[in-house]
Amino acid sequence: MAIWIPYWDLRCEKCSDSLKKFNGCEEDSELPERWFIREWSWQRCPIKLMTETTRVFLMAYEFFQKGILPYQIGYRRNSNRYIEAMCIIDREVRRLELENVKQLRNK
Repeated sequence: MAIWIPYWDLRCEKCSDSLKKFNGCEEDSELPERWFIREWSWQRCPIKLMTETTRVFLMAYEFFQKGILPYQIGYRRNSNRYIEAMCIIDREVRRLELENVKQLRNK
């Protein structure tokens, strides 16, 4: 879900009070499937559902894409948690990019 936030252009400062209610910022949206990705749906704003750990891994992914690893140590010395997170994020980013390319071709 967190991978989609930039594609939805979600930024809290852009939402008016009525849009915050519609998007489910402070409480569940009135729409049962306000937000959905493939077979998953939820009523709360995705930004509000993100954990601090997710934010940190997404920031680390940006550095990972530029070839910058934590503490300037090699790949094999990074924690399994970090490596798994980068693999999951990378796979989802690639899947999202592929879906966007397919949508553009179908237009």
